Amino acid sequence: MNKIIVNKLCIINQEVQLHRKLSKWDEQTVLANITAVDDSEGFVQFYCTYDPNIQCCETCGDNIKLNGNVSTVDQLFHEEIWNKAIFVKEISIGEIYSPTDSGHGNASVLVKVKLEKHVLEFEFYNIQNGYYAHEVMWDTITKDKLNVKVYDDGGFSI
Repeated sequence: MNKIIVNKLCIINQEVQLHRKLSKWDEQTVLANITAVDDSEGFVQFYCTYDPNIQCCETCGDNIKLNGNVSTVDQLFHEEIWNKAIFVKEISIGEIYSPTDSGHGNASVLVKVKLEKHVLEFEFYNIQNGYYAHEVMWDTITKDKLNVKVYDDGGFSI
């Protein structure tokens, strides 16, 4: 898993203004957006998007989990995690692959956000039929000591 050290107060939601196009797809759904309250130096923003277009005979979508339990935005808002300034320790992103009897396998991309008292997970999953894949892209923005923005991006095709 790729790990990003944050150690800042951040706002967590699924709303983002994309700084640059990460995907070949015109339509992208935001899986996670974590934005620093103070963006003067170090971590500025992390966001992850995916291609939501479902093809024939497949199932895909996303989940949000708080401490391992599926949550809704309303529950996260009630816990004062959603759209509120909260301390974020680190973010990690990686792919999980589960082989199946058909040989195609199922896959998901997991964005894990470590907070002081909680772990928040954003997951995009694709229950694969072997024919279609989805792009899941992310971008991390930091600022160096000279106030220059540095972009680090990546992605998976699952």
